[in-house]
Amino acid sequence: MVYDNQQVEIRMKDGRRLEGVALPSTDFSDKSILIVKLKNGYNVGLSRKDILRVERRGRVEGIGRMGGVGNMLKGKPSTGTRDVPPVGVLGTGGTVASRVDYVTGGVRASMTAEEILAFVPEVAEFADIKFVNLFSKLSEDMCPQDWPEIVRATARLLRQTEGVVVLHGTDTLHYTAAALAFMLTTSKPVVLTGAQRSSDRPSTDAFLNIQCGLRTALSDLGEPVVCFHSSTSDGTCDLMRATRTRKMHTSARAAFRSINTPVLARMDRGGKLEKLADYLLRSKGPAKVKVDVRLEPEVALVKVHPGADPRILKWYAQRGYKGVVLEGTGLGHVPVSPSNGRSWMPVIQKLAGEMAVVMTSQTIYGRTHPFVYTNLRELSQAGVIFAGDTLPETAMVKLMWVLGHTQKLEKVARQMQTNIKGELNPRTLEISPPSQ
Repeated sequence: MVYDNQQVEIRMKDGRRLEGVALPSTDFSDKSILIVKLKNGYNVGLSRKDILRVERRGRVEGIGRMGGVGNMLKGKPSTGTRDVPPVGVLGTGGTVASRVDYVTGGVRASMTAEEILAFVPEVAEFADIKFVNLFSKLSEDMCPQDWPEIVRATARLLRQTEGVVVLHGTDTLHYTAAALAFMLTTSKPVVLTGAQRSSDRPSTDAFLNIQCGLRTALSDLGEPVVCFHSSTSDGTCDLMRATRTRKMHTSARAAFRSINTPVLARMDRGGKLEKLADYLLRSKGPAKVKVDVRLEPEVALVKVHPGADPRILKWYAQRGYKGVVLEGTGLGHVPVSPSNGRSWMPVIQKLAGEMAVVMTSQTIYGRTHPFVYTNLRELSQAGVIFAGDTLPETAMVKLMWVLGHTQKLEKVARQMQTNIKGELNPRTLEISPPSQ
């Protein structure tokens, strides 16, 4: 018997009585299991052989390929009032804007910023939300060509509000964060956040991230930051410099870490800000907003590994790429005398005079150094630009931005080795990977 999308009352053979909505079976479901969303929002799977009787109470609309059980879970939309300061919310998609697709069992980006904020109506008590829905993309589909649109939309909102929260998919959020940092100059807060679990799930991490993000947009910060869970519990969110943040876990709530730089501050949903390190402050007077979206998107990020073939660099050069960022081993090494004969040195020596070749480290923590080993000195002499402790992803975004302004290699090298937006420390900080 099919009960899809029906409000049901279920009597189990063991005497239990359950009420909820019968959900459509997914492509991966065991047909002997009836999936029910209970009134508390959780889904349960019930073996049909253990069910005594199912009584229908009427059909529930809005459940299906893009549906959820919105009416069972949603609060009233947050419209804000004139008595609280305005905050911009820019929707770009991602898990935070996704619903469970009960036909396939996966999630799809389908919610607007207004719908997401409807789950946290209490934000109307402290912020007047101004929504802009720019994209509805999962972050793996973001391209460098999307960043200027995000920057321009953020700038427009900044001119109308006290700060902006950008809702974004988590997988490539740190790339977009770096792009915003380089392309947008402002002393107002710009906060990037998202979620690891879709917003229609009671176990979602979205709402704490959003509440803390909105609080941060009204704080004294004056630079772009990433706002994400400090731990697995719904306590506080870490505020991390946009050019220093990286996603370090596939699914954990505290997925983002501040690399080679301390966490700037910690925010709770009530607006309590705990300052942990120095950060740029919001200007006291009118804040200027400057946009500079000149970008050269033809830049590659290449990971060095044992046995790697250096001809990959030629492949990019032949296709017109203007730069490549290498994730070298350790202090910035590439194979020089490997047993397979595939030395990277001759290829790099030839290409470094034709295109920008930037060296970062795949160790993530620590920095590259061009003088410790002879091989590193030879790479530096060949024209490789050592990027210190700049993160590989940040270095890629920065190189795109720098090449958008100049393609003279001497100027590119000088810019890549200059700290512009907090991406490069002058010395190594003793910051170790956090223990889980």
